[in-house]
Amino acid sequence: MSNFTDGAPKTYLEWLQLGQVVFPCNKLGIPLVQKWQQQIINLKTHKNIFAKGSWDQDVIGLRLDDLVDIDIDNPIVQKFLSEIICGAMFGRRSNPISHLLYRGQTENKSFIVPKEFEKYFKQFKHGLRLIDIRSGQDHFTYAPGGITPEKKGSEKLEWTRFTGFQEFDPIMINSLSEICLFTALSIMFPATGQRDEFVSSIAGVLGKHTEWSEEKIGRWCFKLAFKSGSDNPERYSIKGANARKEGKHFGIPKLAEILDVPQSAVAKLFSWVGVADTGSNFSALKVYETDPTMWKIKYKDTWITIMDSSHLLSWTKMSIHILENCYEVPKPMKPGEWKTTINNLLNNVEKVKVDESESYYGQIGAVINEFLNREDRFSPDAYNEKKSLARPWGTWFDKDNYMLYFKLESLVMKINDARLKYEQRKLTQFIRNKYHATPHTLNIEGKDVRCWRAPVEKIKVQSAKARSDNSWKNSEYRDDDLFKSNSEKKYISDMAWKKKHKKQMQDLQDERMKKLQLEQTKDLDNY
Repeated sequence: MSNFTDGAPKTYLEWLQLGQVVFPCNKLGIPLVQKWQQQIINLKTHKNIFAKGSWDQDVIGLRLDDLVDIDIDNPIVQKFLSEIICGAMFGRRSNPISHLLYRGQTENKSFIVPKEFEKYFKQFKHGLRLIDIRSGQDHFTYAPGGITPEKKGSEKLEWTRFTGFQEFDPIMINSLSEICLFTALSIMFPATGQRDEFVSSIAGVLGKHTEWSEEKIGRWCFKLAFKSGSDNPERYSIKGANARKEGKHFGIPKLAEILDVPQSAVAKLFSWVGVADTGSNFSALKVYETDPTMWKIKYKDTWITIMDSSHLLSWTKMSIHILENCYEVPKPMKPGEWKTTINNLLNNVEKVKVDESESYYGQIGAVINEFLNREDRFSPDAYNEKKSLARPWGTWFDKDNYMLYFKLESLVMKINDARLKYEQRKLTQFIRNKYHATPHTLNIEGKDVRCWRAPVEKIKVQSAKARSDNSWKNSEYRDDDLFKSNSEKKYISDMAWKKKHKKQMQDLQDERMKKLQLEQTKDLDNY
C-alpha cells in the first residue's frame, strides 16, 4: 500500500478541506446522518458529529457530488485494467484495487453477468456482479481513511495510488464494457478441451455483429487467451482473419452450446460491446399438443402464439407476428440464421399436454356436441320424423336402429356462427373418429338427401365427456352465440313465427266457420 502524504486524504478533515462531503457510518455501513443526500455537511453544520473523533477506526461515507466511483466487485477485473489510467485508486490489503475515483459525473451503471451463467460465478463474493459505476449526490462510497463495513472483520481502506483526481471521460464506459466482457469470458475459459472452439466462436460473434477490424479481433482473442492461462496464446491471434468468412466461425449458437446456456444469454453478455443479434431475442419455445398443434414462442419479453406450424419455418412470416404482437420491425435474418435459431429452440422445446376440451378442435367438438345432444333430438314428435332432414337444421332419430341422422351443412353453419375456422377434411375425419359417423343418402319425398348418421350411444358418450370437464360445468354461456348461434336462432325464430302465424290463421278460420254455421242455423230457423 502507498504511504503518500502529498495530498492524499486519509481523515475526515482532509476530505473536507478538499471540498468533499463526508459523513460517519456505523459498522454496517449505514450513514449516521439522516437525509444525508440533501444536507449541507461540513465542520460548521455538523460540528457535534465531527467533534467525536478522528474516525480512524470508523467508516467514512464519501458523497459523490462531483465524483465518479468505479467499484470493482470481481477481482478478475484487475487482470484487464492495464489500459485504464487513474490517479486515485484505493482498496484494502486483500483487494488493493477495488475502487477507481475520478472527478466528474456520469450515469450510474452496473455490469452484471446474465443469471444463466451463475454456475461459473458461485465462488465470487459478489456473484455475477463485476463493476458498479456510481456518481451523483444520491450515492456514496466508503472512503480511504476509514474501514470497510463488514459483519465479520473489517479492513482499513487505503490508497494504492493517489496523484490527484482525473476528469472522467465518458468514452471510458466503452473500455470498461470490454474489460467486463474480458472478465466474464476469462472466468468461463475452458481449462482443457474446447478452447479452440470457444475462442473461434467468440471471434465469430465479434466479426459478425460488430465493426471491429480483423486486427482488433485477433488482438482481443490473444489477450483473452494470454490472461486466461493459455500456454500458447499466439495461436489465437489469427482468429480475427477468419471471423467473417462464411462457414469459418461458429458464433453465438456454438458458444451457447459450449457454455450450456441459451443463445439469448450469450447475446446479452456480448451486448456490452454493441452486439445486437436478432435470433437471440428468441429465448423459449412451447408446443401445445392439440389438434391442430399450437405453439408459443418468446420474443424478448412477449409470448407470441403461432397457430400454423409452417410459420415457424419462415422468417418473413415470423417478422409479421413480431410486428403484430410487439409493434416493432425486427432486423433481417438470413434463412440459414433463422434455421439455426429455430432448431436451437426446438432442441429445448417445452411440451405442454392439453386437455382435449381446451384444444381448438375441442372447441369445435363442444359446438357439435351441443347440436347433436339437444333433448328434442330424441323425442317422438314430428320434428324427428324422417322428412325433417329436408329442413335446414333438421335431424332424424331412427328409434328402431338407435341412430341419429344429420346433415354436414348444419354442423358447418354452427361452427361458422361460433366464429371458429375448420378444414372440411379434418371436420369429417373428426366426426368419424369421435362419433363413428358415416355418410349416407336418404330418399325423402322423392328427393335424395345427403346426410350422415351416428350411433346415439357414441353421441351421448362424447356429450358425457364434455359435461364432466370443468370448462363445460363452469360455462356461463350455454345459451349464448357459441351454442345457439345467429343462423340457428334466426331459423328457430322464423319457425316459431310461422307456427304462431299458422295457429292465428287456423283460429281465424275456425272463428269464420263458427260464424258461418251460426248464420246457416238462423236461416234454417227462419225457414
